[in-house]
Amino acid sequence: MGPRDPVFQAHPALARELDRLCTVAPWCAAGSSALVMAGGGLLLEIAKPDHWRRTSEGVLQVGLGAVGGSLEGDETLLECLQREGQEELSTRLVVHNAPETAVVAGPGAAARLRLEGHSQQPAPALLTLGPNRTRRKEIDAPTLVIATWWAEPRGRMARADLFGTLWLPGECWPELLLRLPLGVAELRAAPGLILETAEALPEHAALVPGWVVGTLQQALRLGWCPSSPLS
Repeated sequence: MGPRDPVFQAHPALARELDRLCTVAPWCAAGSSALVMAGGGLLLEIAKPDHWRRTSEGVLQVGLGAVGGSLEGDETLLECLQREGQEELSTRLVVHNAPETAVVAGPGAAARLRLEGHSQQPAPALLTLGPNRTRRKEIDAPTLVIATWWAEPRGRMARADLFGTLWLPGECWPELLLRLPLGVAELRAAPGLILETAEALPEHAALVPGWVVGTLQQALRLGWCPSSPLS
């Protein structure tokens, strides 16, 4: 779903900015995710083992991303987000209107927008633009967009369809994300982090930014970050 999604209908400036930054048109909204704020910190998900990769130097790379996933059927972006929250954290999400939206299409290709609030269609915190490398059979568009919101759990969380989660303290999560990739030993030495996985991560593994976390890194490196309405 592209500009027809209710989020872009409510916030047409977002669609215009995506059009401007999209180098290979058209773009298509392909998924939703959430920067989940819980217990005064940021909760991220750890990729499943079938998505891990090993470098030529033998380092096992484990992706770190926002909670969420791909659109299914005729879902809207926010419907997708709620389904993913239920599937991955066993709870629906309270989705918040972002005071500022960062639109990132790659190094040096970024913008930030302040939008008027909209009660039924909250503005996302991040919009990530990237090439459609793996889903061409499903989506006939060369560029995909992932929308990411600030959110908090509506009920008690329980890790469901996730391999693991990483909780970062609120006062230091930007600094820690900028340090990625991080080896498992270095990660465990950082104070205040909570790492929970279905199985122990290999000692030679390193956490690397996934697509959305990479977008967040780029925003931080540009000297700004979408502010959480929960902070």
